[in-house]
Amino acid sequence: MREELEGTLWDQVRPILIAFGLIGIGGWLFSWDLSTREEASNEERLKAVGVAMLGTLFVIAGAGVLLFPLGRWLSSLFEGIFWPADRSVAPAQHKLPEWYIRQGRYAESQAEYEKMVKNHPNELEAHMGLLYVLRGCMGNGPEADKVLRRGLKKLGSEQAAALEAYDRLLREGGAEPPSFGGQN
Repeated sequence: MREELEGTLWDQVRPILIAFGLIGIGGWLFSWDLSTREEASNEERLKAVGVAMLGTLFVIAGAGVLLFPLGRWLSSLFEGIFWPADRSVAPAQHKLPEWYIRQGRYAESQAEYEKMVKNHPNELEAHMGLLYVLRGCMGNGPEADKVLRRGLKKLGSEQAAALEAYDRLLREGGAEPPSFGGQN
């Protein structure tokens, strides 16, 4: 949701200005002084009804346009309460798969890293750990290649470059096992 709120100020203000413009036109149409007296002709009465309906349409259109930016703004206020922006993986989550690696329990370590990648797809360390288990410990190159491709799609350019460099080290046999427990 926060990505939708980003952008230029004009992108954020434009729909609100359009909405207030439409509502203003509708209000202006309501304020027209049309003859609705007893002796008014049917043509004047139809004109008054038409202007009132047109004013109503402008107000409804303006409210509809205003609904979306207002809804996005209100939902972003509550989003921080229920889904905080800081979704980083706690260092303690890395300790279990690292312990599994030290114990030689690679399948369990793989499962833990896969959970971390699923829940935190932008976390470089989770992708690195999964690559290490698949390529460095289990020798499963094809599966490691799939993980690498998925990781490169999900990570930003700097993190993707770091993941590729780590994968090259793994292929050459010079990569150390991941140790992210020092982040505490």
